[in-house]
Amino acid sequence: ELGPGEVDMLRIGRGMRRVIFVNDERQTETPRLQLGLERREASYLFEVKARRVAEGAVLGLELHPKRRVLEIEGADARQTGRYRVKVVRSTARGNRTARRQVTLRAGQSLEIQYGELLRKRGKRR
Repeated sequence: ELGPGEVDMLRIGRGMRRVIFVNDERQTETPRLQLGLERREASYLFEVKARRVAEGAVLGLELHPKRRVLEIEGADARQTGRYRVKVVRSTARGNRTARRQVTLRAGQSLEIQYGELLRKRGKRR
């Protein structure tokens, strides 16, 4: 929740495949970013939730559909951050959901092969 005078920013990249959250420099936040992807064979929902992102931190998500990769970028510029990643694949036959906890050091990025994650950790619903 923002207080008087505080500003958080959300930047959307070309093709709507990139989202960047920029936190206000005056307080910590707990952002949850979501991206969706519609394909002929299935729909996907990608969610990354950060816990207590430091003041002025940046959290970026980018989809690379041809490589089936979700990239979590840079995150917190000052400290190690912990993130909960959720991927949901929906088809006419049902949903498959996978969750993973990841840790990123300051300024680090991580690529998650979401097709592989769903095969190894996915649960049908």
